[in-house]
Amino acid sequence: MGGGEVLVHEGEGGAALSFQIDALDDLERLCREAGVEVEIVDETYGRTALISAPDGPRVWVNERQRDFYGYERLADAASV
Repeated sequence: MGGGEVLVHEGEGGAALSFQIDALDDLERLCREAGVEVEIVDETYGRTALISAPDGPRVWVNERQRDFYGYERLADAASV
């Protein structure tokens, strides 16, 4: 399914985790095949998979951003 990122940032009450992956559609398919409830939400910055957890809050997995509001990564811009 490819790689991804786990980001740690300051959250309410302590550290919060944010997951980012490239293949959100594959993640959704794998969850459904395993019988895990998943909801895909289309937000202004990309899509998010909300995955149900048995004994806790839902896990949020963001699709890796590709559009940075018209900006490009420096490495991408240098190749133009």
